[in-house]
Amino acid sequence: MLVLGIDPGCGSTGFGLVEKVRGRYVLRASGAIQSKASEPMEQRLASIYEGLVAQIEVYRPDVV
Repeated sequence: MLVLGIDPGCGSTGFGLVEKVRGRYVLRASGAIQSKASEPMEQRLASIYEGLVAQIEVYRPDVV
C-alpha cells in the first residue's frame, strides 16, 4: 500500500510517499511545494493544490 502524507503549510507544503514492502516501510518520494508570500492567499492555495494533484497523478497513492 502506497501512502501519501502531507505536512500542511502556506509557504511550504511538505509531502512524502511511503510504501510497506516485505514488512518494512520504504520512502518512495518526498519533497515540498513552495508558494510565494507575495501572492494572494487564493493563488497560494491554488499552487499547493496543483502541486499535490501532480504528485497524486504521478504516484497514484492508495491513501492520503
